[in-house]
Amino acid sequence: KDTVEATILASKNSKARGECFNIASSESTSVLDLISIIEELTDKNALKQFLPLNKGEPLHNPIDVSKAKRVLGWKAKHTTREGIKQMIETK
Repeated sequence: KDTVEATILASKNSKARGECFNIASSESTSVLDLISIIEELTDKNALKQFLPLNKGEPLHNPIDVSKAKRVLGWKAKHTTREGIKQMIETK
């Protein structure tokens, strides 16, 4: 829902034309956090394989949504968990 709202806001804002925006929740979420949420919501266990990091691969990659807030007036209204739950329930 947040992504759709941001897309609609961008389509109606002339300052957004030709621009790129990061659209994400304000919470930091690891891949393991995402897997855990999906496992809990689906009552299934993922098959996980842990491999060594590639050289130069970042341990953290925070997303800055300040441009979307500033230009579009957009702010996430749903948590990552809520978004994943809605997506699973829609399928």
